[in-house]
Amino acid sequence: MKSSRTIDHSQQIVSKFNKNLNLMEFFRTRINELLSNYYSKEDVLHQSLNRALFYSRRRLRGTLAYCGSGLVGNIPESADSIAMAYEIITANYVLMDDSVILDAGTIRANMPTPRVEYGEVAALLSACIIQLEPILLLPDNKQLKDVFYKSARDTVIGWLLEHQLAELPAGTTVDENEILQVSRLLTGPLLAGALTSGAIIGGGTPQIEALSRYAMDFGCAYQLSDHIVDLMQTPDNSGKDNFSDIQTNKKNIVINHGLQVLPIDSPERNRVIDAILTVPSASNKKEIQRIFQDSKSIEYCLKLITKLNSQAISHLEKLPENEYRSLLEIIPQMYVSELLKSIGKGEGNSDLAPLSKKA
Repeated sequence: MKSSRTIDHSQQIVSKFNKNLNLMEFFRTRINELLSNYYSKEDVLHQSLNRALFYSRRRLRGTLAYCGSGLVGNIPESADSIAMAYEIITANYVLMDDSVILDAGTIRANMPTPRVEYGEVAALLSACIIQLEPILLLPDNKQLKDVFYKSARDTVIGWLLEHQLAELPAGTTVDENEILQVSRLLTGPLLAGALTSGAIIGGGTPQIEALSRYAMDFGCAYQLSDHIVDLMQTPDNSGKDNFSDIQTNKKNIVINHGLQVLPIDSPERNRVIDAILTVPSASNKKEIQRIFQDSKSIEYCLKLITKLNSQAISHLEKLPENEYRSLLEIIPQMYVSELLKSIGKGEGNSDLAPLSKKA
């Protein structure tokens, strides 16, 4: 029988978690309201923009901007323009990422991508418009503009490095650190930019380095989660095309690890290599999923994600203890929990105590 102290502690965890969820929902609703009428729904060129703007379910970058402002003692809503700028540039990158020159995505958030719905030209021209919006939204503050430029630039560098690795022959394995570098750049810079810019707006310059480190580690873990989602979830569950990393020869952690540990010329390794740069059948996908499970490649990637998330949380230890820090601490756990549930390895949100603060 559980002691009253154990029950009270469990209730405190649940109460804290529910409070964090409410705060996330408040931020999500606020940013959605700010963006809902930002572009005319009648303008043909804006149709792609509106589609791209509303893929996001949680508004993670906007949420981080508000957390950064609130963490240093400012009113979170003072970061409205920061939240909008980073959600908009993310939508711009979504439009570009789905283009035929990159991933040629057809489904995202369970909807046809803009290139499918409105045509390749309209989608790319929309991206040209949307990338200029932060010029209007960002306050006249050189530090904020420098942070935004670096965040946007580093994301593009990540794309380029990812593309260069994808041009290697199918079945080529690479140093894991190269994949981690790409993963860090693809998501971390915009998360770090949003979070630190919120803090800058709030006058929290001393906290910037710790917040940046948190966001870069969490961003890398977030991207590695996508490596698993791409291979292990169906489009119905993930809301976007699956096995795209196999189809485009992207070097993700799961695939790279599997090819490294599977015996050379084994039927399993050859099956994975033969599937690269093709559209595998449903039965072949299931077999490849089994191979990555049996090779412990999924488990290996999950361990890296857990390590990175723990590192991320450790960077918050010396920051002010308030509801915004609490939310930052629990966000990585929420994403891990959803990932585990989606691949049948967890029960979702049933046990969401914060991750260990030790790497």
